[in-house]
Amino acid sequence: MKKHYLITNEIRDGEHEYHDTGLWLFNENPTEKEILIESFFGHKEIEKVWDGWEEKGFGYRIVSVHSIKEIKEEHVDILKLYL
Repeated sequence: MKKHYLITNEIRDGEHEYHDTGLWLFNENPTEKEILIESFFGHKEIEKVWDGWEEKGFGYRIVSVHSIKEIKEEHVDILKLYL
């Protein structure tokens, strides 16, 4: 069964650090790699480095899951108004 999650990714790009938040639909208990493939990278060509993940061959932007919160189905439409 798929569930909605509010996910915030932490992106470290050189000296800059920022966050990206979105509402995503996953099977129960997704792994960090599954979350990042779906919510950030869009493909499976990523590898684990330090405290996060990066695209193979690029090596300049490191991304990790900062937070993940399961969302009740009745709250999904409300969140969509603000994201």
